[in-house]
Amino acid sequence: MKKPHYGWIICLGCTLLLFTTMGLIANVFSVYRPYIIAQLGFSNTQCAMITTIRCLFSLVAMCFIRPFYQKFNIRLGTGIAILICVFSYVIFGLSKSIAGFYTAAAFAGIGYGLGSMFPISLIIDRWFARKKALALSICSIGSGIASIIFPSIITSIIENSSMQAAFFLQAGCMLLPGILIFFLLRNDPSQMQLAPYGLEHREEEEAKVLRPSAPPLSKKSWILLGLFVILFSAVSSSGDNNITLLFTTEGYPPMTIAFALSLFGLLLSVGKFLYGCITDRLGTYRSNYLFGVSVILGHILCCFAFTQNTSILFISMALRGLGLPLSTIGFSMWALDFSDSRSYSVVLQRIQLFNRAGSLLFESFPGILADITGSYIPAYLCYAVFSVVSILGVQGIYLSRRKQTAA
Repeated sequence: MKKPHYGWIICLGCTLLLFTTMGLIANVFSVYRPYIIAQLGFSNTQCAMITTIRCLFSLVAMCFIRPFYQKFNIRLGTGIAILICVFSYVIFGLSKSIAGFYTAAAFAGIGYGLGSMFPISLIIDRWFARKKALALSICSIGSGIASIIFPSIITSIIENSSMQAAFFLQAGCMLLPGILIFFLLRNDPSQMQLAPYGLEHREEEEAKVLRPSAPPLSKKSWILLGLFVILFSAVSSSGDNNITLLFTTEGYPPMTIAFALSLFGLLLSVGKFLYGCITDRLGTYRSNYLFGVSVILGHILCCFAFTQNTSILFISMALRGLGLPLSTIGFSMWALDFSDSRSYSVVLQRIQLFNRAGSLLFESFPGILADITGSYIPAYLCYAVFSVVSILGVQGIYLSRRKQTAA
């Protein structure tokens, strides 16, 4: 029996990494938000500022991420990122004041910024000459696994014990995978005398791994791409962080919402795997349409939360879960399509910076709008519009680039 290529072990390590630095740090935090407001007396705006601060420090970390990984390499750098994430949730568990929560959010942002899709995209680009989208999709499933498992666990612990106990448990659940990740990851195939996956002969490596040069994006295209990434990041990041508050304030039971979040996590994982398979076969351009429609419909349904119809809750979560791989794997694939091998890390960093900027700019937006209007529904109406604009805008850049390349 042929031994599996070690690249798939790298995928396992990256899956655990994203489970920790994105899934546990960002994707399940929305479960805490109603309890933070109810138990600690914070306003909607103060609570929204917790994730805003996390996004701010994530953006700052992204500004220094290329020199960080040049200095520490991917294996050691991701280990440092995980330790910062663990430390942040220890602070959350010890904090009673808003200042403590803001401090914890700052460390969470640094860990999240340093340990998520940027290092994963780089290491997958090194280890895989073929099936990059599938490999990235497998890695990104980690964040969805956290969304499946932890919402109900966290809700149960808070309801039966305390919010502090849930924070400490989550810190422990970050540390244990972190140890395994450090032993699994390797920075480059050459460290194990291997060629990247998909290469039959090592002497063909350079010819096959290096993607052909392509015209760089124009200044106008970069401005437009930045705008569309920012809008879509608002949809995915701020939309996720406030989804629990949307349905809680409309009168849905907490455990029903927790089960819906678990469904979201399950279908997010399914969607990521489907995204990888479909994109490797059909290309990124067609995948943008397929998954973009799912995101748009999911956010339109969120605007009907006032009906208190459980079907609306579960169908909207399902559609969002199937479509939102665009906000993780999609950004990495856009960077691949808009760069060659030598410029990939630069293009990827810029797109991730726009991603973090969108999260930062719009994180407090739903809370502020809810304080003004008394509802989170207007924010999700805006997110539906943002989805349409960003998807169609990126497709326009793809078409423009095709014409430019052909010319």
